[in-house]
Amino acid sequence: MRRPARLAAVLLVIAAGCGSFSSSGDPTPADAGADGVAPVEAGPPVPDGAPPDGAASDAGSGFCNVEGPKHDFCAAFDTVNDVTDGWTAEVLGPADPPAFANIASSPPRSMRSAVRRAPDAGANVPISALVYDAPFPTPMTGLPELRVQFALFVEKADDAPRNAAIVGIELDELVRLFLIKTSDAECRVSLTQGNTEYTLSGLSVPVGKWTRVGITVAARPGPPPSTGLITVTVGTDTVNVTPDVVGYKSLFRTGVGLAFANPAGGDWTAYFDDVLIDGAKRTK
Repeated sequence: MRRPARLAAVLLVIAAGCGSFSSSGDPTPADAGADGVAPVEAGPPVPDGAPPDGAASDAGSGFCNVEGPKHDFCAAFDTVNDVTDGWTAEVLGPADPPAFANIASSPPRSMRSAVRRAPDAGANVPISALVYDAPFPTPMTGLPELRVQFALFVEKADDAPRNAAIVGIELDELVRLFLIKTSDAECRVSLTQGNTEYTLSGLSVPVGKWTRVGITVAARPGPPPSTGLITVTVGTDTVNVTPDVVGYKSLFRTGVGLAFANPAGGDWTAYFDDVLIDGAKRTK
């Protein structure tokens, strides 16, 4: 089902091309230990559905030690000095900078992102995100498969129409997933490309529980413009969408966090963990 998208959204943006966030502010770093690695503290009891994180296979050697070599980029926020390690922070408007957290997160820690309602319509669009970018392989004769996966814990969801999106890909038009709070227990998931909304029947994200979320843009051979399948996964549920024809660019840019699409903003708090990114690997 398609219809014009008129909904404001908090979003996690994946961008192949120019950036979708305005940069400002710095995250809160952790204190480094004697060996130069940030100390890892025990977190709260693991919530139902929490990501494996430090309890990954290989005798608890850590999520990225186990999964990282299989992907272009991995971030679990457990052993790095700074939450921005491997990322660029993007912070604007009434928002908290991305920060380490072990509240309502998988132990030992995750990344917290929060945006708040702006005091007036003229305020800056609130953004709290971490961004990863890398050039596509050259020569580029088509678009490689793009994948972003992460564990998500929505702690606070604002009421509609102050809706929140969680993943997006900018080709020539921004493609994004966003959340619409339908009850205190869950948020419905939709996908937009530009001003067109695609309803994803049966996909919802619970509030107060860890859920694995992913978006995959299928590889597209040949020069742009072209079209291809987009696959959205929430937990064990998957929906496929074939959006309109679009072009694409030479840089893959993706981020995790919250960024409202409307200056009015909304009150949202979420935790991100065990991020896996594929599509372009940094060359330096």
